[in-house]
Amino acid sequence: YGGTGLGKTHLLHAVGNGLMAKNKDAKVVYMHSERFVQDMVKALQNNAIEEFKRYYRSVDALLIDDIQFFAKKDRSQEEFFHTFNALLEGNQQIILTSDRY
Repeated sequence: YGGTGLGKTHLLHAVGNGLMAKNKDAKVVYMHSERFVQDMVKALQNNAIEEFKRYYRSVDALLIDDIQFFAKKDRSQEEFFHTFNALLEGNQQIILTSDRY
């Protein structure tokens, strides 16, 4: 974590690029936390939450920027919690950034 403008996003991209350089077939997903929330809401609206879960839980590495945007979004936090646990149990990578702790 760190304040705005200190290079967290740049480092996150560098890690993602490094993972892909080591394994060109790796499924590495980088996104801003707002995109995760938007994708989840869209999946709920379209009755496609199982597809959402399958997608996010099948990646080799999930890189989420600005995780603090999950604050006060209970449903998003819950879904991310389950995704986090599924990835952890599968020995997949999860890398997060935040501007607070």
